[in-house]
Amino acid sequence: MRNVSKVQIRGARTRDITRRQQSLITIEQLLETGWTRAAIRHGIATGTIEAITRRVFRIAGASEGPSQRALAAVLDIDRPAAVSHSSAAFLWDVPGFRLAPIEVTTQRAALGRDFPLARLHLPTFDVTPHIVILEGVPVLTPIATVWSLATSGSYHPKRIERAIDTLWARRLLTGRTLADSINIFGKRGRRGTVLMRELAEARPPEFIAPESGLESRFQDILEKKRIRGFVRQRNLGSDVEWLGRVDFAHEKHRIVVQIDSDRFHSALLDQQADQRQTAALLAAGWQVLRFTEWQLWQDSEAITSKIRRAQELARAA
Repeated sequence: MRNVSKVQIRGARTRDITRRQQSLITIEQLLETGWTRAAIRHGIATGTIEAITRRVFRIAGASEGPSQRALAAVLDIDRPAAVSHSSAAFLWDVPGFRLAPIEVTTQRAALGRDFPLARLHLPTFDVTPHIVILEGVPVLTPIATVWSLATSGSYHPKRIERAIDTLWARRLLTGRTLADSINIFGKRGRRGTVLMRELAEARPPEFIAPESGLESRFQDILEKKRIRGFVRQRNLGSDVEWLGRVDFAHEKHRIVVQIDSDRFHSALLDQQADQRQTAALLAAGWQVLRFTEWQLWQDSEAITSKIRRAQELARAA
């Protein structure tokens, strides 16, 4: 009876931990809850638990997923650590970044050990105050994630810029957060500081981040072709008649550009609404250019040709 009681207590403690850790538990936690090394070996042999690494175990039959894999990589490091860099951007749902290989930042190096689940980083700044729990996983905050990308030197500035705009649009960082981060993470001579300062200066508090990757793509086309004057997300109209919010507007030349994504502009009702808005803008004296998602990615030359033609018509008028 006494042995059964110990097993029940051990099982209850184990379940309490694995519920909080996505069915995962470390060897230290197993030993603390009453498991012996012999019991651990028996649990593996009978299929009660599965060994992911020498330090991390999973309840047999538990469902797997990205968050669980990320947490396992962190738990495998026997010191404070958090998911960072590209993996953290993935967990924050920033397009263009992947979870694997799982990148983890820890304050102190673990010499003489291999980490099969993680690509280990030592930070260039103190990350401890900038770790939060996201779906049970220790991960760098959004702004610290961006800085981990910037200071690594492994990512193109455009990818970092788009990550900032995505997090901004989703209200996971703000102009204040970005400006303050220069003082927190920036340092003379530190890689990424100049880039982050430039990106912060280009995004004052009133800045409106692109709401989609398509808007960012269109901005890239404009920048590459040196087409100036277009402002993103403009409300057009007057006190008498509101014409709507448009994706891009060149107010001097009175040109509107609308980006029609496959997702939001393929239904008949969406197309009818687009037609009504286009008619109202034309009646108000605007030229309206509509570009599809396919054109944005596959035919940028046709896009720039149409824009330049519209500018010529505007200048002639």
